[in-house]
Amino acid sequence: MSCKKIIVNWSQAAELAKAHCSGAEIASYFGISTKTLYRHSLEDNGLHFQEFMTQHRNTGKAELRLEQHRKALKGNTMMLIWLGKQNLDQFDKSAINMTTTYEHKDLRSLNMNELKILSKNPQLTIAEVKSIAKLDKPDPIENVPQS
Repeated sequence: MSCKKIIVNWSQAAELAKAHCSGAEIASYFGISTKTLYRHSLEDNGLHFQEFMTQHRNTGKAELRLEQHRKALKGNTMMLIWLGKQNLDQFDKSAINMTTTYEHKDLRSLNMNELKILSKNPQLTIAEVKSIAKLDKPDPIENVPQS
């Protein structure tokens, strides 16, 4: 009984690797086990299969980037936008800044007039409220003589 001679089409295997197929998928494509594929890679190419895969996957990535770049330069607006975001750190203006700071205000030191000012302008600090209140007329309730 003779063993069937296995011939792997390495240029086709390279194309599959460029498309990011796994070793198991490539072996399945050729109808052989991964163990056989790995052994033939070393025998036929002088490369461990992982090296073969890395080399051709990187080539596939470069070819894909180049094709995207060509499409963008031919006027594909979506590709221009996408590549700008990926490679030039561009972003949409609709990005929302989620940073918010809150100031705890101790309202116990405020009189009625100052509280009214603060209720109309909550973004003001206590010091700003007191400064504005000095320019306003004093609160008549607070000026009632104590008996």
